[in-house]
Amino acid sequence: MSIVCESPVVPADLNVSETKEVALGTSTKGKIIMPMIWDEGGNNKSDRFAIELTKPLTATDGTVALPAGTVLVAKTVAVGKKNNLVSASAIALIYPDSQGTVKQETIPAETLLIRGRGQQPLIAKKLNDVGTDIAQQDLLVGLLSSLGRVGSIVNQPRTQSSTVVSSGTFNQSTVTSNSNPQIWASALSGFFSPVAERLSRRSDQAVQELLQRPNIQFLPEGTEVSVVVNSFLKVDR
Repeated sequence: MSIVCESPVVPADLNVSETKEVALGTSTKGKIIMPMIWDEGGNNKSDRFAIELTKPLTATDGTVALPAGTVLVAKTVAVGKKNNLVSASAIALIYPDSQGTVKQETIPAETLLIRGRGQQPLIAKKLNDVGTDIAQQDLLVGLLSSLGRVGSIVNQPRTQSSTVVSSGTFNQSTVTSNSNPQIWASALSGFFSPVAERLSRRSDQAVQELLQRPNIQFLPEGTEVSVVVNSFLKVDR
């Protein structure tokens, strides 16, 4: 009779995590799930917005470092006043590890850059775009001025010249007349020209007020973005 000695089974440590390394320049796709709002006037107490990965971020060994559904908390650094170019990067990650536990980690700024779709520049929209208002005012002033000029041109005097040869000398006579004055043209010139001048003065003042009004720049929910690795990244899975 033999006795079999069995070694006790040691359960695997379920808390062991694996570190994934992501190479510089790696990118993936995402979408904004909490909009970015930026005040040109400088009142930006909340400069955070959130992005959800729609495609996984792969590690150097080809495995998944950050799965689709990972949430990135991003911080806006600046938004261009003229070109609306957004400069932003992720500062925190929220993702499930290999055991399904949701983890939250902070990362250094500039590690994960937020770009536009296809790694194009990320351009914000404007909530108070004064350009359209200014263009409409300029168009109206220009239209009224044109109507006034039409009236003046229609009622310009008609000039007729005639030359008569008498005894070897030239005699020239000029006759000026308003042969067919147009009443409607006079109305155009008399009404629209003064109105255009007054409106132009008001428009200049309104444009200055519009230019002093701060714009609100924003990236709406659902905006497609790219997430680009800008520095060496390690993720514990």
